[in-house]
Amino acid sequence: MLRSVCALVLALLLCALGSAPVTGDMSISELRQLYRRRVLVAEKFVRLKEGVPDWMPTVYVNSHSGVRVTLEGTPIKYLIHKGPKNSDSSYKTIITEARHMNSKWQLRDTKYYKGRVTVQDLMNAAGGTYTWWDANCHKAARDMMNL
Repeated sequence: MLRSVCALVLALLLCALGSAPVTGDMSISELRQLYRRRVLVAEKFVRLKEGVPDWMPTVYVNSHSGVRVTLEGTPIKYLIHKGPKNSDSSYKTIITEARHMNSKWQLRDTKYYKGRVTVQDLMNAAGGTYTWWDANCHKAARDMMNL
């Protein structure tokens, strides 16, 4: 019984851990251009959440998912994922340059969109504000890969 309670508490704590923030805002004009870009390839990645020891297996409650995209017309790759907690205590879907990803991210799936979808389509598929039971990073990544 105590072991089950401890496992539940650990799972809830791990769900509450966010990812480290990345600085470097884009202008509104740059964001509009980025959102219109066509997606050539989408790759689903998973990593352990910040603070989780490397020896732990990567499972739903202690991991974080995101989708790295290769876009038409630019060599820069981007990561779309549920970002760190905002000042209003919500987690929004964000896009950052993929160069901020570290070696702990593990490739899980690849989809070749060949320009059929845009960054905006993926952002819409990822959904809005985070909830740990439904609109979380794993569901967002799955929904982006299922367009």
